[in-house]
Amino acid sequence: MKPRCLDARVRELIERVIALSRSFTIWWELHHVKTKANYAHAVDQYSDFFRATADAHYISFFVISYQLFEPKHAVSTLPSTLGEFEGNPARSLARANRILVSLKPILRKVFQIRSEVYAHRSIRRTPEHAFAQVKLTALEMRRIVRGAQIIVAQLAKASNVGSATSIAQTIRQRENYSLEDLRLIAKALH
Repeated sequence: MKPRCLDARVRELIERVIALSRSFTIWWELHHVKTKANYAHAVDQYSDFFRATADAHYISFFVISYQLFEPKHAVSTLPSTLGEFEGNPARSLARANRILVSLKPILRKVFQIRSEVYAHRSIRRTPEHAFAQVKLTALEMRRIVRGAQIIVAQLAKASNVGSATSIAQTIRQRENYSLEDLRLIAKALH
């Protein structure tokens, strides 16, 4: 079977990065100390719904991060797509490659959590032990999201899908729409 064209794969990666960005943003907004007070009334009144929502977005972060950064070459990921541009000096992706390298220590943590907690359940340790061992922080999670945004914008530029600036703006815009929707829902429930 012939691989899908590069443009189609880059467009799909853009949509996956948007999904990652939205999931992280909603989770962060509901979880972070400085913002969660904005939702206290709605969260208290509809605690099961908001707990399930926050949990779903948290789990999505791990699943989508793995989809985007999985190191296999026979799948459509950011690393495999970057690899298709190697040796093409006209389409330099040096910044994207540097970001990918800088994210590897954090990605190891994300992959371990995804593997031991969400994709499978380790028989050796509980999810709490897995989280305690890797010590993944919310700021590290944010670095994954921002890194994915930059890498996919650079890929879009290199593959002529769109300018890096316009793709970055689209991703941020969609992220902001989901945040505004969350705020409107919480306000309506107040």
